[in-house]
Amino acid sequence: MNHFNHKDYGYISKGDDDWPFYIRKGQFISGYTVGILHLEVWYPLLPGNVVNADTYDFPVRHKLIPNATQSRVHGGDPTLLD
Repeated sequence: MNHFNHKDYGYISKGDDDWPFYIRKGQFISGYTVGILHLEVWYPLLPGNVVNADTYDFPVRHKLIPNATQSRVHGGDPTLLD
C-alpha cells in the first residue's frame, strides 16, 4: 500500500522511480511536463509571456490550437477539441 491511497491525485518526482506505484481507478498522476494550449499570435513572445518556454524553470509543452479565438475558447466551442 503506498502513501497516495488517501488522495485523489498522486505526484511522481525524479527520485520516485525505484518503488512500485499503484493508483486507484480514476486517480490522476502528476509530476510530468506542464501543457499549455495557446492561440496563434503575431507579437514578440518575450520571456514572461505564457507562450515563451523560457518563462518557466520546468519543462513545458506547448500546443497551438489552430483557428482558435478567445471567444471560441471561452465559449467552450466543441469543434476545438481533438
